Amino acid sequence: MKIIPTPSRWNKTGLVAKNVLIAAAALIVMTLALGACSRSYSIAVQPPDARIRVDGRPVEAGKRYTAGNRSVTVTAAREGYEAFRKSFLLPPVLGQERIEINLPKEKYPVVIKLAQGKAEIRVDGGTAGPAPFRGQLEYGGHEIVFAPAGAPALSARVFVRRPETFLFRLQPGALPVTSLGIYPCGSQPKQAIFSPDDRYLYLPLLNDVGFQIFDMEKREMLSKVSVGPKPKLKGFPEGLFIEKYKSFLISQMSTNYIYEYSYGGDGSVVFKRMFPSRGVFPKFLAYAPSLDLVAVSNWLTNDVTLFDYGTARAVGKIPGLKTPRGVAFSPDDKWLYIASYDGGNVFKYDTETWKESKRFYSARASMRHLALDPPRNRFFVSDMAKSLIFELDMESLALIHTYKTFYLPNTISLDSAGKFLFVSCRGPNNPKNYTLRSPRDSLVNIFDTEKKTLVGSILGGNQPTGLDVSSDGRYLVFTNFQDANFEIYDISGLYAVKSEAETGGQGD
Repeated sequence: MKIIPTPSRWNKTGLVAKNVLIAAAALIVMTLALGACSRSYSIAVQPPDARIRVDGRPVEAGKRYTAGNRSVTVTAAREGYEAFRKSFLLPPVLGQERIEINLPKEKYPVVIKLAQGKAEIRVDGGTAGPAPFRGQLEYGGHEIVFAPAGAPALSARVFVRRPETFLFRLQPGALPVTSLGIYPCGSQPKQAIFSPDDRYLYLPLLNDVGFQIFDMEKREMLSKVSVGPKPKLKGFPEGLFIEKYKSFLISQMSTNYIYEYSYGGDGSVVFKRMFPSRGVFPKFLAYAPSLDLVAVSNWLTNDVTLFDYGTARAVGKIPGLKTPRGVAFSPDDKWLYIASYDGGNVFKYDTETWKESKRFYSARASMRHLALDPPRNRFFVSDMAKSLIFELDMESLALIHTYKTFYLPNTISLDSAGKFLFVSCRGPNNPKNYTLRSPRDSLVNIFDTEKKTLVGSILGGNQPTGLDVSSDGRYLVFTNFQDANFEIYDISGLYAVKSEAETGGQGD
């Protein structure tokens, strides 16, 4: 008979203890093995859009990551902030680490000065002393107030991105607009045109070899484009964006050619083609999408050339217009409006027959520029001879209202809502020759087109000429022809101004 021994109580306990020790040892080994490759961490950073890298690899803020090494090297960078680099020891096995990074802003040497006059400067609410201000400012936006003795304060705003000098102009009266500065450009900026996305500003130069592109976001000149096969030739008055084809057209009076460039979202342009205007001194351009047609006004041959966009082939001409300047198609492309500078006429042409339908005439007028407001069935035309703006009915060309402006109004532009009309006025001509500097700096008039009143006037430089309003209604830009610069204003404050009737006579 085989006897099987019965384990004693001690043996049972020892066996259990042994098994527990073996399991614990296995768990420790497994934990160590896992922990060696699963140290956990996350990163929080300010500002939140800073670029983060861990051991050279990009990571996202707030996400949880694991690392096989005991330590990691973290870098963080963003424009306008000091660069960050540091190595971190990760926690023991199964621990979690939250790495917090706060990037300090860079500081840059800045000069803030006035184009004319004297004033005390307040920066971000503090008193900085008399202009000019020289000091260090953090990256980012800053509110500036110029307080001249016995005159209205000027509100301005700067965005500091680099060492820079900011230039501003005192105003004769208080205005609900904010100056964003005066910026240098090429010689005789004839026009200013916002790109369709409002990101860039294009500046055709009359006394230079092409046009410039200004980055509205970074507030810096992006590039200068020398136009044509003979880039030493000057004379560029006007440009036109055709968003459908991502194209920018520009006219050149000295060669009688039109040049076309494709444009990119990054502000780059690439030359596409050139074609003759079929006239002398081409000026303004307009595009009819449904007809795929471009109209070009030719100043010295007294005609408007019509081009098929696809082939750039001239398909027609409208003659006998006496120095045509502004041209514009109606939104449905059924009508072409033409301003005749020496003829004192505004013409309306049928685009099906290309025959004159109606005209508006004003004696001794010099019709220059057009601005259409289709939702209200009206448009505006500047008369340089009599310093007037005519508001006309788009259908009948009947006169709706006449606005009196400062000396020699030329370029005009409406905001996207059609509420405000902006008019650049060249000012009085030089007695020796109108091509020389004016005897005085001039104004940009702002009219409320609903109340038919002058809201106010911005004092500009010498001969304000080119002018445009961004499609979002936020920015006004105008060029000072004889000063080789342009000015930017935030005009969003205009929409907050209420009349006494709207505020019950109490104001805001």
